[in-house]
Amino acid sequence: MSGATFKESTVLEATVFPTREETVIRYLLERNAAEAPSETCVSFESGTTWTRLDCLHAAYASANQLYAAGVRQGDRVAVFLPNGEDFIRAWWGLCALGAVIVPINPIFRGAMLQRVLDIGELAAIVVDAERHDLVAGKPGSPDIVVGPQDLYGEDYAPTPLAKPVEPWDPVALIMTSGTTGPSKLVTVTSMYFAHGAAAFFEREGLGRDDVMLMDLPMFHMAALCYTGGSLLTRTSVAIRDRPVLERYWEIARDVGATACILLSTMSSYLVSAEPRPAEREHRIKTACMSPLPADPEEFKRRFGIAKLWTTFGMSEAPSVMRGVEGDPGSTEPGYVGQPDRGYEARLVNENDLEVEEGTPGELIIRTELPWVITPSYFGDPVTTVKAWRNGWFHTGDVMRKSTEGAYFFVDRAKDALRRRGEMISAFEVERVVIGYAGVREAACVAYPSDAGAEDEVKVFVVCDNAMPDWAELLRFCHANMPHYMVPRYFELIDELPKTPTLRVQKHLLREQGNCTKTWDREAHGLSVTRRGIRESRETTTGRASLAEI
Repeated sequence: MSGATFKESTVLEATVFPTREETVIRYLLERNAAEAPSETCVSFESGTTWTRLDCLHAAYASANQLYAAGVRQGDRVAVFLPNGEDFIRAWWGLCALGAVIVPINPIFRGAMLQRVLDIGELAAIVVDAERHDLVAGKPGSPDIVVGPQDLYGEDYAPTPLAKPVEPWDPVALIMTSGTTGPSKLVTVTSMYFAHGAAAFFEREGLGRDDVMLMDLPMFHMAALCYTGGSLLTRTSVAIRDRPVLERYWEIARDVGATACILLSTMSSYLVSAEPRPAEREHRIKTACMSPLPADPEEFKRRFGIAKLWTTFGMSEAPSVMRGVEGDPGSTEPGYVGQPDRGYEARLVNENDLEVEEGTPGELIIRTELPWVITPSYFGDPVTTVKAWRNGWFHTGDVMRKSTEGAYFFVDRAKDALRRRGEMISAFEVERVVIGYAGVREAACVAYPSDAGAEDEVKVFVVCDNAMPDWAELLRFCHANMPHYMVPRYFELIDELPKTPTLRVQKHLLREQGNCTKTWDREAHGLSVTRRGIRESRETTTGRASLAEI
């Protein structure tokens, strides 16, 4: 076992590159089992609890079984399982073996599943009986197929390694969401895990007496990062299959959670629910939220949580930004904070020249220590070189920076439109449209202009009931956004195409083009100016005139 000993705050405070014992999951499992073998490490929804020694034994046994099946250090192995004991056993077994996990969303079917098989160059796959036939015999499916039951060995001897596992070695390949095009596999290192986890556990002062409630899906980078990263500070983790929002506070209370993560609409659901005693019966003291709630102080008061904070990260880079409620700008939409420790950030134009303060630009980043940001997109050198040009990693996210130094998410670069010399945020357009009565969802995309030089704005809407009055929606947009952002086209759609992680696949909407269901304001004689919406009308002389409406 590793001779490293537990110490507080190692990664974020490092002035020299951390050691393998401080960053690699195998060595962290060994360290923790040696120092606190009976301490609770992880609990599961089934009621099963693993101690630190149990975790190490599960990892070694799984690694030895995988080795016997033909898996070797450095091999890429897909894990096609839901959250739970089997997933953790397979994952930590791969970590002990020095292999690379390729987690697959357990609800993947068809083209999305085939995409992973096509580009992953897999040596093996761990898959349960429920999903076995989905991959059996498919192109790209590996010859080595292991069931979760095959990993329950009793050989707890350390799995021999051809060489030590280093902080810069690949530990995972994570599938991107595929919102702007075909999904890619992001190479993730142990240093990524350690840095991302330290940004949560070390910064929030979590330790051996704390419990992280983890109900995010394990194929998601945040869940992997924070579950594995909890080993840095010996914080225990309560793993659940998914968020159960109608019983969220009861679950938090029952598992003894002191920290949690609330993403997307989770917080708004909790706020809209009827008050109940469990809201104040839990021990949660810090919550990572993305985004922060509209009224942070009321959220803290109602639910008894001392600290709310937010972060911006991505599959390619962990915890890039960090912000705390109460900081300047934290109540504004899109707030993500400031660059976290160890990061440099710039906002640039298409030529990588820095934009003026307050002007939207693409976020590019680099770190003081190497191997934190992804070194590559697996098997895709062209995309890798494009992302890493001029010595900076290009995130593809458009942000703006305030005079106080706060950063605000504006849009994905591929979702940003340019009209009349102005950059338009699809996110901001959607936010306004969703505020119109009866509109449940909206997706804003660029549509080629008749002139060919600029973008037209098109919005697909999903409504609760009847089709909206498009002219009225147009007026509503004009009253709530700059005139150059007001959409030209609207189209009613039954549902928006989404990835399994519920991100809208806008490239499919862009490719769809206009059709007979598309409402075009100009075809209806309406034009938008700074002063208002103008309608062309026939005069008694037969000439068209413009009248403001």
